[in-house]
Formats: sequence, structure tokens, C-alpha cells
Amino acid sequence: MIRQQIIKIQLLLNNCKTKTIAAISNTLNISRDCIKRRLKIIKFRKHHPCSVSFETEAGQKWLYLLVILTIFYFGIKSNVGSNVLAEFLHMLGVGLYIGVSSGSLKRVEQKIDGIINNFGLNQNQLFTELAKNIDIHAAGDETYFENFNILVFMDLVSGFILKEEITTDRKSVTWNAVINNLLSKFKSFACLISDGSRVLKNLSSNTLKCIHFSDLFHMLNYFSSVMRFQFASKIKSIDKKLTTCQDEQEIKILSSEKTNLIDGQKTFKQQLHDVSAAVHPFTIKDSEAKNTQQVVIDLNESYTILSDIKKICNLTDAKNKLTTFKNQIPFAAAQISEWWDWANISLMQFNVSNEICDWLLKYFLPTIYWQLQINKCRNKAMEQSYITALNIAKEKLSKHNLTKEITASEEYNQWVSWAKWITNHFQRTTSPVEGRNGVLSLASHFCRGITAIRLKSLTVIHNYHIRRNDHTTAAERLYKAKHDSLLMYILQEISGELPLPRAKKVGTFPEPLYLQCLAA
Repeated sequence: MIRQQIIKIQLLLNNCKTKTIAAISNTLNISRDCIKRRLKIIKFRKHHPCSVSFETEAGQKWLYLLVILTIFYFGIKSNVGSNVLAEFLHMLGVGLYIGVSSGSLKRVEQKIDGIINNFGLNQNQLFTELAKNIDIHAAGDETYFENFNILVFMDLVSGFILKEEITTDRKSVTWNAVINNLLSKFKSFACLISDGSRVLKNLSSNTLKCIHFSDLFHMLNYFSSVMRFQFASKIKSIDKKLTTCQDEQEIKILSSEKTNLIDGQKTFKQQLHDVSAAVHPFTIKDSEAKNTQQVVIDLNESYTILSDIKKICNLTDAKNKLTTFKNQIPFAAAQISEWWDWANISLMQFNVSNEICDWLLKYFLPTIYWQLQINKCRNKAMEQSYITALNIAKEKLSKHNLTKEITASEEYNQWVSWAKWITNHFQRTTSPVEGRNGVLSLASHFCRGITAIRLKSLTVIHNYHIRRNDHTTAAERLYKAKHDSLLMYILQEISGELPLPRAKKVGTFPEPLYLQCLAA
């Protein structure tokens, strides 16, 4: 009401020649005392460089949008405290037009949290029918905090968070209670990928009724955590001894140990590359199809090399993590054969000849597979390996006698879509879940804990707002359908005006930045 009166008064002052209080009162049918109070407000904030614009209806809408988006992006999404937001908005002079105290912003933030949660519930209900036809490639993990845990359950193909829950433990009973309502929502659970904990293995076999695969991310971490720091530490210790040592025999022994450590460190780094390269359905060397047995052989060979390094360099492994790595090999390699089964079964629906099927699986699919791996890769050495494999696959594809015929046909786009679809169903790591754990840890650190309502808001934002490089949200990738804009929903649903500014308290904040700029 007050804002609308000020806008109307300012419009008259700008357009009318008569600017007396009586004339304004008669035109707007507002009492003279009220006009005086509104003019006093206008005069008080006239020094702001954007005051002419902000006193209009468009200017007020822009300020409204600025405050809402500031709270959403910084307060909720980035977990910045309301006191920092209040100072930021005050420095821009927004506090002259809208109440931006930390308390006011906190109340608006809580209201937006509720709106976000309602948006998530509404969208999930709209997609209920689509969910019944979706197979989930799930991943589960826990994030530990001082007094609670957060259980994260995600579809790896789309990155959609199926469930995030604050709990006091991570027992089987707790996990079952968290995901119980998901069992009937989706068509099936194709697999569960995890760090190999007993609880999650039981969850896959007893509750989800699906295959369990070990996560390559954790497998690499098992031997990396044993060796990564010990090489540098031992080399540094030997260098320190060499600077003071006078005995030639001892110098030779120390130099030999240092050489072994340097060679072991190089071999260790190479094994990080080799283990990662091994867990693919195609060989990097010649882009030929691989099976589970081949992957098991490659990973066992890496285990033997790593064990030899450990003995030669006298590295300690107090928790037997190398043994844990070896035990996870069959479960990591099992996905290769399963993925080939999924690929063959999916082709049956197209009713193609054996010749075309062979072309798709052995020549066309490797090309698409390596191209997508390159797009996802962030390691330069591994990326170069993938580029080599892609070039080999392209060369083999170009020489096949069916390539020109099929690429020129109307069905070609269909095969591209199929190849991308089946490639995306090969998920060998839970890196998206680990990334989510990091986000939650950071949010908890900023906010000194996470409330259940804020966790739900962050889940909805992840699923329906954050976009990848292809400009799709996790929900769009999972359901293959568009959804409403979360930001537009917030702007439409937030009811009532933002709070009006109160009388300025001296010393509350430093001098606004725009005043310093004008003075300069």
C-alpha cells in the first residue's frame, strides 16, 4: 500500500506541472498528512543514484527480484548467513526501499524454503506415471557429521537424488526405512553401486533385489591412501639423512632406497591410470570388447604390482586396504558382463539383423562410448588415452562396409540415441554421490549444521534447478520430460510484499558503498 502510494506520487511529480500537496491529495484521493509522510520518504532517499528508477513500478519489481534472488542463490543455495546478506544489500542502498535486516531476510528465507519443498512435492507427483517405466542405476553412501549422518541415495545415470535423509545411524533398518517408498515408485533397480559396505550389499540383495557392484572411486582410494603420501615422506627423510651422513656404505644404501622409492612412486602413478583404464567394456589399446574375466585379470595384475611396490619400498598398510582392494575386484568387474547383457537385450526391441547388430556393438558403440568418456574426463593423461581409443574406433568404423549405408539412412539418429543411452548406463563410480557429500559437508560447515527443511530444499535445488553443460536438470534427464521453473514458481508463490525499511539505526552498518563512489 505504502509503496504504491509513493509510486503514484512520484509519477505525478514527474509528469504534472502542479506539484502542491493539495493538488496531489485531490488527484490521488489521499489525505494531505499521508502525502507529507510519503514526500518525506522520497526526499530522504533522493540521494541514491538510482532513486528515480526505484520509485517506479518497474524499479520496485527489480528490487524485489534482486532481494529474492540474493536470498535464493546466496542464502539458500550457497549457505551464506543472513547477516552477510543484510550488509551486502545495505551497501547497494537496497535498505532504503526494502527491509533488509538479518531478521527480515531470515524470515523471507524460511518462507522460500517452504515454497521450494512444496515445488519438489508437486513435481514428484506430476512425474509419478513416468517413474513407473524407469530402471534405476542407484548409488548409496553416507556423510558423517558430529551428531548425525546424512544418507544419500542417487540415480547415477541422471544424477537425480532419489533420497536424502538425516539419521542418527546407518544400519540396514535405517536404510530400509529411508528408501522404502521408492521400491514401488520405479519400474526396477538394475544395480546398486557403493563402497562395498556390508549394509549396502545387504540392501541391494535383500531390499532392492538387484546386483551390487563395487565402486571404482573407492577402489582407487584404497591403495592410493596407503601409498600416496608415504613416498614423499620417506624420500624427504632419506634426503635429510644424506645431508649429514659420512659413511659411504650407508650413503649407497640410502641412495638405493631413494631410487626404489622414486621408481615405486612412478609405478604407483601408472597403476592409478591402469586400474582406471581396466574397468571399461572396451580395451583402450585396440577398442575391442572386453568381458568380466579380462577385467579381473587386469586388476589382479595391478594388485600384484602394487603389493610388490609395498614390499620393496617398505610401505605400511595398517588397515590392509590393499587386501580390501583385491576383495572388491570381482564386484567391480562384474558390471562389464552385465552391461553387455543390457546392450544385447535392448537391441532386441529393434528387431535388427545379426549383421547390423554386430556393426552396432563392435564398431559403432565403441566410437560413441569413447567420445562420451572424453567429454566427462578431467584427467589429461586419461583423456589422451581415450582420444587414442576413439581414433582407433573411428578408423575401424570407417572401414566397415555397412558404415556408409547406415550413416546415410533415416535410422542413423535412432542408433546414435541408443548408443548414448546404453553408454550412460555404464556407471563405474559413485563420484556424483561423493561430490554431493562434499557439498553437504560444506553447507553444514557454513550453517553450523543442516536442518531437515534446508536439506529438502537443497535436494530440490539439485534435482530441479542445477544444470549440466547440456543445459538439462537431473529431473529432465531422469524423466525425459520438461518441468516448471523453480525460480518462477518461487516468485509466483511467495505471498505478500517484502518488508518495508525501518528508520535507519546509526552505526548498524558502514557507510553504503554507493555514497563512497559518489564522493570519489
